[in-house]
Amino acid sequence: MSVTPTRLGTLAIHGGTPVRETLLPYGRQSLDEGDIESVVEVLRSDWLTTGPKVVEFEERFAAWVRAKYAISFSSGTAALHGAAFASGGANPQPTAIQRTRAAALRPHRCIIDASRVA
Repeated sequence: MSVTPTRLGTLAIHGGTPVRETLLPYGRQSLDEGDIESVVEVLRSDWLTTGPKVVEFEERFAAWVRAKYAISFSSGTAALHGAAFASGGANPQPTAIQRTRAAALRPHRCIIDASRVA
């Protein structure tokens, strides 16, 4: 792959020339009819955000990765909160990659603040 130098100019959103002619997909999913039927089954049940399907998912995922336990979260940020809490907030400086959202660093601050109050 060659890298072509570019000059800073007007952004495409402001009338400049786009750097790509086609949309660069952020991610792709692979769903089949079984996946869709499973979601519809849960949506029609009395258990939308908790319940037996969550427990089933956690148990099956733990078995798949050969772990004793697995815990599911509603988002990546919630998972980071859980990880920071589980670690006891031992790392005083969080490390983040360039694409990290500010909210992802918030769990670290919450754990540090909570340890001062407790």
